Amino acid sequence: MLHDKLVIDMSHVRDDLNLVLYVSAVTFLFPVNMFCKFVFTKLTNRIFYLTLTDYLDFVVFVLVAWLWYIVESYETTDLKAQLFSPEEDKIQEIKFIGNVLYDIVNDIFHVDFLMAAVTAVLWLRCIILLRLTETFGPLLIMIYRMAQLVASFLVIYVLGLLTVSSIATLTLHENKNFENLYEAMRSFMMASLGNFDIYQHDELEEEWKHYFGTMLHFAVIFSYMILMVNLLIAMMSDTYNNLTELRTGLFWGSVVLEMPKHIYDEHYGVLSIFPFVFSWISLLVMPSLLFVKNKTTLKHINEVCYLIVYGPLSLCLLAVFMTVNMALLPFAYLKTVVYKALLVARYKSCSYFGNFCIYIVMGIPFLLCAQVTDVCRFMAHTYNTKQRQQDERTYQKTIRLSDFN
Repeated sequence: MLHDKLVIDMSHVRDDLNLVLYVSAVTFLFPVNMFCKFVFTKLTNRIFYLTLTDYLDFVVFVLVAWLWYIVESYETTDLKAQLFSPEEDKIQEIKFIGNVLYDIVNDIFHVDFLMAAVTAVLWLRCIILLRLTETFGPLLIMIYRMAQLVASFLVIYVLGLLTVSSIATLTLHENKNFENLYEAMRSFMMASLGNFDIYQHDELEEEWKHYFGTMLHFAVIFSYMILMVNLLIAMMSDTYNNLTELRTGLFWGSVVLEMPKHIYDEHYGVLSIFPFVFSWISLLVMPSLLFVKNKTTLKHINEVCYLIVYGPLSLCLLAVFMTVNMALLPFAYLKTVVYKALLVARYKSCSYFGNFCIYIVMGIPFLLCAQVTDVCRFMAHTYNTKQRQQDERTYQKTIRLSDFN
């Protein structure tokens, strides 16, 4: 029974991993999307900037490609250690899981670490996406600038620790906490963070080393716990105050770097308007865009691709629109009936009464016929070029020179 349960569990693990691999295959489109946007900027005479998002996309692509290669090699390699009978060990799921466990247990290769790296980079990529939003963008820009300040501080911090650790290793090596450079740096790092032991130098045989070690420890405590930490706090506070006044401009600066890749062009917009999951369409259309010089033909190609990609989305929105309309139709009918009844009671006219009777009988068919015109107008405005141009003008007006001052 245990044998059967293990085989079933291995099969389930393989199914879960297959799902992960199918989803991760989407990341292979990251470099395709980047290449399409590069060609788009060159065809439209714009500047292409490599941003942090582009670098993360490339890292994700490399890690996922590596994961696919490892999975393929595990599936095609014979088991390194026998698990079940020779016939069962030839099953693909058992070979894969067995090789994975063997490498992890024997510290040969950790697939779990690789998957953790992919997950971490993907989450970081999702966080970086928020930098282009007005709500989170300024805050993320400030965090990035503060991280740069902390990184500069850490360089000085490590160099200082390296200096005192080298001195302690050469002079106080009898103490086990300073017998090598690594142990010395770890001891002084703990001291700089408040975890120190002054009495450890009492074990040294030579008296001058006892005083020298104590003074060196006090120097580290004073330099780092009192001086350096408070200096870092003051620097971060000063930087925060400066960035508070400039954060809107810094945010729009990052947006401006991305704008050349995404602003629609009526001739080559097919290379930039698609989400990355549809960037393969841009790659297929790219040869025709490179060789076709007729502007009218280029416009038609863009319009056709635009309809193909956003057609399903428009149909989904249309379905939601129609569902809401049909749900509200009885309420509209009853409201109109009540309104016409009030008109009849108020004016006591035969024409109003006739309208009331006609609407009682034909009101629902009239409302159903009105849905046809609503659908036509909805679809017309969905693909309205003038509406897109109006949205672009509205967006451009939100960027003011004062935001950069």
